[in-house]
Amino acid sequence: MNGQDKAQLVIETRALIEHKVERLQKWFAEVLIVCGCGRGYDCPGAKIVFDEQKGYGPLMGLYSGLKAGSYERALVTACDMPFDNYQLARLLMKAAPESDIVVPVINGYREPMLAVYHKNVLSAIKLSLDAGQRKMVSFYERLNVREIAEEEIKTVDPELLSFLNVNTPVDFARAKEIADRRSRKQA
Repeated sequence: MNGQDKAQLVIETRALIEHKVERLQKWFAEVLIVCGCGRGYDCPGAKIVFDEQKGYGPLMGLYSGLKAGSYERALVTACDMPFDNYQLARLLMKAAPESDIVVPVINGYREPMLAVYHKNVLSAIKLSLDAGQRKMVSFYERLNVREIAEEEIKTVDPELLSFLNVNTPVDFARAKEIADRRSRKQA
């Protein structure tokens, strides 16, 4: 996105981060925004958490957020994934009790940026960070991971819009088009 702060991209007159926080606050008692950029966001009711160390990307964000969270498990989602789905959040959370991680698998790939993590993954993440690893799945092999198949995900998110990630201007244009279409349907 040419260096733009994706959390501040505007869809339907509001920043992505504002939409996301508002939705998540309806579903969860605690919403944390983890920032790696050194500055927070003005989202009332959300707790701002900063990465413990800069330069480690989303893996450090996961680590910092899980440490700061009040609950044993957390649904983790990225600010640039604009189409949160309550039914999918429920599906992932319900699948969590016996697992350290519950992760969707879409097109044969794990989707670690829309997954449920238990706090007991912190030591495994720390090992990965200490080893200089930055991949979000670098610590998965040490833990009990439950994968949720694409077919099951499609029962609650048929178009897999929850996984649309706004990484490029083309992605952003598509997200705006989908949001506009949804707004027209609701009107």
